[in-house]
Amino acid sequence: MIVDGKKIAADILAELKSTLRAEKLRPHLTVFTCAPNFETQRFLTIKKKRATEVGIDINVIELLDIVTTEDVIASIRGFVDHTNGIVVQLPFPKHIDIEQVIEAIPTSHDADALKKETKILPPVVGAIAEIFARHGVVVMGKKIVVVGGDLEF
Repeated sequence: MIVDGKKIAADILAELKSTLRAEKLRPHLTVFTCAPNFETQRFLTIKKKRATEVGIDINVIELLDIVTTEDVIASIRGFVDHTNGIVVQLPFPKHIDIEQVIEAIPTSHDADALKKETKILPPVVGAIAEIFARHGVVVMGKKIVVVGGDLEF
């Protein structure tokens, strides 16, 4: 089976855009990054573009690499009341305790499903589940290999 991931992604984005328009919703996403490298900047550009296309406001907070874990947690807490979702765009500098940072994200705002108690699937797992559902794939008793690829959509 060959899967057209770009087609599925386009379908999901179109469905999301339609739902948000029909329900007159304008969600807001806040993304925290710290001293982003080239790859992170590229990924953030894609996130901004896709969010804007479907009608999600996105705010990227770029923290300096001199911040402390406590500074990052305080920043997250400062945005909770002003956003619908929070993403901590990894990697962060090694001196930041990323487990504490992730723990500071309320489950209700954990857009990347980094916390175990969240009710949504992590992005890669959710994408695989969507592919299987759309193609009627039953995975019980099967072994699965996931191979990553280009970030360009």
